[in-house]
Amino acid sequence: MLPLPTLSPGRPLRFAVIKTAALLACAALAGNALADGPMISEDRLVQPVDLSSQETVNGVPYGEPLAGQPFQDFTIQPAPRTFPNCRQPLLSWRLGPGLDCAQYGAQVALDVPAHAIRKAEWYGSADLVALKRDPHDKLTFAQVGALGVGVPALSTANIDYPMDAGLQFSIGRKLTERLSFEALYMGQNEWQADAAVRNALSNTAIGGTTTGALASPFTQFGALGQQAGLDFNNLVSVHTSDRLEMLDLAFRYRPDMPYGAYDVSFLYGMRYMQTGETLQYHSESFEPTPGGSINNLNVATDNDLIGIQLGLTSHILVLPAYWIDWDIKGTLFNNHARQRTVYDNTDSTGAFTAFTNTGARDDTAGCLDVRLIGNFQLLPRLTLRAGYQAMFTTGLATAVGNFQSDLDIVRFGPSTINTRDDVIYHGVVAGIMWER
Repeated sequence: MLPLPTLSPGRPLRFAVIKTAALLACAALAGNALADGPMISEDRLVQPVDLSSQETVNGVPYGEPLAGQPFQDFTIQPAPRTFPNCRQPLLSWRLGPGLDCAQYGAQVALDVPAHAIRKAEWYGSADLVALKRDPHDKLTFAQVGALGVGVPALSTANIDYPMDAGLQFSIGRKLTERLSFEALYMGQNEWQADAAVRNALSNTAIGGTTTGALASPFTQFGALGQQAGLDFNNLVSVHTSDRLEMLDLAFRYRPDMPYGAYDVSFLYGMRYMQTGETLQYHSESFEPTPGGSINNLNVATDNDLIGIQLGLTSHILVLPAYWIDWDIKGTLFNNHARQRTVYDNTDSTGAFTAFTNTGARDDTAGCLDVRLIGNFQLLPRLTLRAGYQAMFTTGLATAVGNFQSDLDIVRFGPSTINTRDDVIYHGVVAGIMWER
């Protein structure tokens, strides 16, 4: 906790209680209060700083205590205690209004606390969000061996999901002394990855007549018996693509907090999230002769999630112009999930066949969003910020989780969909916040 400031050596500031009268009128809360001139907020529940009549600022005596919640607000005090050029921004933790207000006395400019009553009516941020996608499900696409026993040659472990940079924007509007409305959008995050394996081993020892010993997941890697046209592959490749978008609409409530280096706010609202993924499996084989075979299995999934969100943000002061935000949000979704699987085969004669299987269901999903952000107030209205964010999501339909290895189900049904997959999105966040 920061030490209480003093106006003269050995003379601490004293506190007195100011009771709540009524909320400000709606028009004043819409912005007229600051435009029409200084006003005393009627929504004060904590002890204000008490400057007695013996104390003066720039030679002007004080007869009544200053109103502050939880620190001094230099924009709403009655004359001569109004400092119109010293309004603090939304998240200012500076101990005083700064040298710009030195005309009101050095002690006021440097010592009087001026934190976070958040008089900024509008605030917004723009961030660069570089996220990595870590899926939970594991799947093997090709294996060297027969009768289901062998060494995995290509699996999801070979798919390297890169870190992708997206954008995150937020805008907020103060409604009352303690309540504000915020909107946040995050998007443009897309991931693509490829992996492949080529094999030129002789497959005669396992029942083939050519080269290529990669067993297929459609025969459980030979456990159902090696099948020409599915197994004995000399090439197997996979391609994945993924995307993520998110929109938050929420109210933020800031309760009264005692004087110190800690502040807190609560958030409640809704979140919409949209994720989609595609997986393209491709295999080539010289079996059966003479023309060989080609198999493709393409899976596409979409998740439309909408739900109720609750959150908590803790602000921890480290230095007068530097503080840390610890932000945690939890969301319970309804997930409208869909999958579409298309399988096609080209046999040794060149004949082409294709089958489609689709599935859809509504299910429950969840997301835990955690952020740790460091903030540095560079200018009175401009704050630089950087940190780390992680979103733990569950109850999704992913393409890997809906890769159907039973070709009879793909060909003839019934339609299926798996909505029990987990994905973690995590990475660095860096940007700016502006208040007015």
